[in-house]
Amino acid sequence: MKKHFLSITLLLAVCTLQAQTLYFQDNFDSYTAGDYLCTQNNTDWTTWNNQTGGATDALISNASSFSNPNALHITGESDIVYRFANFTTGKFRIEMRFFIPPESLGAYFNCQHYFAPGIQHAFEVYFNSTGLGVLTAGDADKPFTIPVNTWFNIQIDVNLDDDLCTLLIDGTEIRTWQFSYQTHTPTGGVNQLGGIDFYSTYLGGTGGDGNYFVDNFTVWENEAGEPAKFVINPEAPIELNVNFTGEKTINLSNQGGNSLDYEIIPVYIIPEINHTSTGLQEITYCTTQGIIGVVEGNTEHYIYATGYSPEMLQGHIGKTVKQFDFGIKGIEGILSAKLCIWDMGIMGMPSQNDPIYEQTIEVSSLIDGKNSVTLNEPWLIDGRYLYIGFEMDVIEGVVGVTLDDTPVADCSYLGRLLQSHGTWKLLPETFSNGDPCNGFWDMKIYVDGTPITPWMDLNHTSGKLQADFDKDLKITFGADDIVEKCEKKAKLYFHSTDFYKEETILDVTVNFLVGIDELTVSDIKVYPNPTTGELRVTSYELPVTGIEIFDIYGRNLTPHTSYLSPHTSFDISHLPAGVYFLRIDGKSYKVIKN
Repeated sequence: MKKHFLSITLLLAVCTLQAQTLYFQDNFDSYTAGDYLCTQNNTDWTTWNNQTGGATDALISNASSFSNPNALHITGESDIVYRFANFTTGKFRIEMRFFIPPESLGAYFNCQHYFAPGIQHAFEVYFNSTGLGVLTAGDADKPFTIPVNTWFNIQIDVNLDDDLCTLLIDGTEIRTWQFSYQTHTPTGGVNQLGGIDFYSTYLGGTGGDGNYFVDNFTVWENEAGEPAKFVINPEAPIELNVNFTGEKTINLSNQGGNSLDYEIIPVYIIPEINHTSTGLQEITYCTTQGIIGVVEGNTEHYIYATGYSPEMLQGHIGKTVKQFDFGIKGIEGILSAKLCIWDMGIMGMPSQNDPIYEQTIEVSSLIDGKNSVTLNEPWLIDGRYLYIGFEMDVIEGVVGVTLDDTPVADCSYLGRLLQSHGTWKLLPETFSNGDPCNGFWDMKIYVDGTPITPWMDLNHTSGKLQADFDKDLKITFGADDIVEKCEKKAKLYFHSTDFYKEETILDVTVNFLVGIDELTVSDIKVYPNPTTGELRVTSYELPVTGIEIFDIYGRNLTPHTSYLSPHTSFDISHLPAGVYFLRIDGKSYKVIKN
């Protein structure tokens, strides 16, 4: 029976184990044997690809159990995840019982730094059926022994306050290490508890070949604090009428007990694409130095992609992707292929949904080495992440994807994406034989067209919020090429590591009532500009019939609007320093008050 303890009364009733409190427990006995776990409980459990009742779900079994009558049976393509709320503080003890049947090849589990699986593996633990286990954490593998043909206890102590983790088997300590390590690397990880994953593989296996039982999964906590809570205020559509430019401030706060990361992505709605060519331009990560690596196939289906961040695409918003280049090896093993584009997911990873663009690649056109595909429908760059790559059906063990040899540390992680069991993850930095896997996918895009001038300027686009901290997001609206009345639309995507609120989207509508004309009419002179107080307006040919003064928010600050003399001066010393705009007979002029 699974239990989730939240009330003070229940917590006091189960307090034990060195003053720790029971956070979660599931012995699987309340479920129906023969049915899938996640179809019976999709609140506490999920699958790697977040699909219940399918191949990656796992059956409840009464064939073997530590506490009668049931246990969780991991076999076939089972890939079960228990997700934590991305805790960054506190101390946790995770306990579970494992049983590896005599006919099995072994078992496996891993720990994730993020609740969205595949972003960062904290560590991995492999077992075989002959009594050998291996812990992979940081830059070292630690072998150990396990009991054979009997249930054994696994204990993981995670101390987020001190960034430490300890693994124990039947009470014997195997190793203590820095928890923020990643599998195969001691650098670049986050000190964050995201999830535990039970996958069907074993020591020396390739996936889908494990067979084991899990029972009495229990999590204890001590001073964990409340989960992070990302609050956007106001969380409402942005609708503004502005003259020339305008501003909007949104408060971002963390009202939970753990820190959180967030990012903001402005996405522009571009109703008409300007296809006027500015020349085909290559966008890639680093300077290509040659092809040095091959990832050998061990499945019949490949899904690989390269991602481009909003920062990389900032100067290309409004252009379109025209061409996609990629390198492959072993074309004789390719059965079918297609180019794909995926939408953005959460915190820099692609969406787990189906591609939003697909185009068949003729296998007969492929060559060993560099290949180019022209998109039948050029893809618009609108400010969001862009993930482009390919899917291939292949003969097992034949096809490889070439890598650029630029070291991983010098390139964005977005250049090393692959999809496994419906979930995106990063190419490991070592091959299965232990050799280093440097570089990133040898993929490039080529863009063309006339870009727009982004009309939203954010004072920051990402950050970290500690518990009970807040930060203002200041958005300035306006662009020098807005010279007449117009309506602009966009969306602001807020992504965060808040377990309960991964994504929030705000619609943005800005009506620019007056455009900017920087004194381009020769018959009117506005001076001195900048000014400390006095401002003079001289008309050399036409009489001036009306002058109005506006601030950047569009507020009319003019006490009177009947300046009829061709030589007019007035005092703005009472106004705060800043940018103001004069509207003179329907035309607008920018003035700076010091």
